[in-house]
Amino acid sequence: MRLLLKNYMLKNYLLLLLIGCIWGSQFALNHFALQENTEMTISFFRAAFGAFTLAIVLYFYDRKNKEHFGAREWLSFALIALFETVIPLQLILWAQQEIESSLASILISTVPLWAIALAYLTEKKENKPNWQDGMGVLIGFAGVCLLLADGFQGGFSLVRAMALLLAACCFAIAIVLIKKLLGQHSPIRATRNILLMASLLLLLMAIVQGESLRLHVSPLGLTNLLVLGIVCTGFVWVLYATLIRRAGIAFTSMANYLVPPVGFFLGMLQGEKIDAKRLIALGMILIGLLFKWLWQRIFAKSREHFK
Repeated sequence: MRLLLKNYMLKNYLLLLLIGCIWGSQFALNHFALQENTEMTISFFRAAFGAFTLAIVLYFYDRKNKEHFGAREWLSFALIALFETVIPLQLILWAQQEIESSLASILISTVPLWAIALAYLTEKKENKPNWQDGMGVLIGFAGVCLLLADGFQGGFSLVRAMALLLAACCFAIAIVLIKKLLGQHSPIRATRNILLMASLLLLLMAIVQGESLRLHVSPLGLTNLLVLGIVCTGFVWVLYATLIRRAGIAFTSMANYLVPPVGFFLGMLQGEKIDAKRLIALGMILIGLLFKWLWQRIFAKSREHFK
């Protein structure tokens, strides 16, 4: 029995690691995709490939579950698509034209910190974050300020770094909207619909701006774009939903904490600038993200031990 439990937990941790690696790798993949295509083209095909991937998964594995969506639900999907996909993808890809992928992964990892800050404004009193959450936000954003200080000194484009923080804030707004509007729907089906609406909105934006969505890719570039859409946007949500069923939301959300180290490591492999200031900032953001967990697991238990 104990061996079965260990194997079950091992699979959960492997799934968690895989999700973190997929999400963390998207910044390096963006870097290569931008060498051949515009932000609009990458965003559109990424959303479209992701929606198509989830549609295939649902057709083969969840065909019996017939959910019907009314006009109100589709409007909710469109609103969430704006903050979950359309706006942040455009901001991230625009920023990564001058910002290194390792730095981008660190700044985007602040999503949980923005989510906690928004929870103070949107949640009822009994559900508001506690002082441990607040302390984590302060530590995390102190790390962000340390990182941005390099931008003030001309180390990178400060405006594009702020665009990444705005993208992280958009993701946090999407989390709040999903919780408020779509709590009753299955995550994979809801994500397929959100990506579908994102594809339509990006197509409409391209038509209005007179921008062509024609792909200009080499075989390697096409593979890169397919990985971004099918794996990093579509398949990862299947893994995410699977892990939620196996281990719960709290455990699955830990995948967000793996994004900056993975992005940082892949940036190193690309020969990007790595200095002490960025390492310290990364450490502060990770401590901020994990502060509540660390307090409950280490400090609180230590206090009980000495009582």
